[in-house]
Amino acid sequence: MTNNLIYYMFIFLWGICIGGLLLLCICRFLKDESNESQKKSKNMSIWHVLVPMLNGMFYALVFYIYGFGWIGLIYSLVGSSLIVVSVVDLHIYEIPKEINYFIGILGLIRVFFDLSNVLAYLIGFASVSLFLLLIYYLSKGRGIGGGDIKLMATGGLVLGFPWILLAFILACIIGSIVHWLRMMISKEGRELAFGPYLSVGMMITMIYGKQLVNWYINMTG
Repeated sequence: MTNNLIYYMFIFLWGICIGGLLLLCICRFLKDESNESQKKSKNMSIWHVLVPMLNGMFYALVFYIYGFGWIGLIYSLVGSSLIVVSVVDLHIYEIPKEINYFIGILGLIRVFFDLSNVLAYLIGFASVSLFLLLIYYLSKGRGIGGGDIKLMATGGLVLGFPWILLAFILACIIGSIVHWLRMMISKEGRELAFGPYLSVGMMITMIYGKQLVNWYINMTG
């Protein structure tokens, strides 16, 4: 018991250290933006605490559930990437293409280690992203951003189908509730950074996806 506690404490602290590197990436992406985009930037001080802590907790949960194997390693790196996506998108309403490329590479590695289910990953890549692409063209770019589409495509490679669909549904539910509360409490405008909610949906699915599906089946059955 003591050895397990020490092990997960080490993972948590390792995640915090990686979180410090994530802050450097976030600051770089924000600094590279134009002055007009930087005007949208909010105070970063709180993220200097939240980013390392969130990353550490996510690492501990992932390795607790999946153990120290290739799935746990890929999911932890994807989780770190999604934290960067969330903070950057909240500040400048843009998802860095470099992060989407990195998640895509992790997705290809995931497929390589699970070739027997390659069709599920290909469907995951296309299902939600094509739906969002349709919204993008029908709304002429006003309904969804290109970065969100790419995020769901690369995330689909990581999660596969139907898990990417669960992540998207969770993102829509959480995004609707949280943004409605923000508009009510702080008089936020209708402009929505969807990347953080997509990221939260994917992170919840990586950790609790199977439990949520089992809970839903038991509740409706």
